[in-house]
Amino acid sequence: MIAFSGKTFFLSALGAIIAFCGFNIWVPVIEVWTTENFPARSRTTGFAFVDGVGHIGGGAGVLLVAYLLLLSVSPVIIFIMIAVFLFIPSAIARFGVKTNRARMDEISP
Repeated sequence: MIAFSGKTFFLSALGAIIAFCGFNIWVPVIEVWTTENFPARSRTTGFAFVDGVGHIGGGAGVLLVAYLLLLSVSPVIIFIMIAVFLFIPSAIARFGVKTNRARMDEISP
C-alpha cells in the first residue's frame, strides 16, 4: 500500500499503520516462542543469541534496502522483499513447535 500510494499522504500513512499493527502482532509471539524452545538452563543465552542475530539481520536489511534504492529498484519490489521477510518468521511461529498450554519441562529438553 505504501509503495503504490505515490505522493498520497493518506494512503502512505494508512499503509504504515497497517504494517505497524501487523509487525506488532508477530514480534511478541516470535520473541516468546524463541525463548520457549531453549533448555531452561540456557534460555537467556539462547534468547540473547536469537535477539542479537535478529538485530544484525535488521541492520543488514536496512543496508540492503539503501543499496537497492541506489540501484533504482522499484519501491514495490523493496516492499515485497520486506513483506516476505516478515512472512517467513510468522510462518515459522505459526507452524513451529506447539507450546500452548504445555508445561515448561515438556517444551524444553
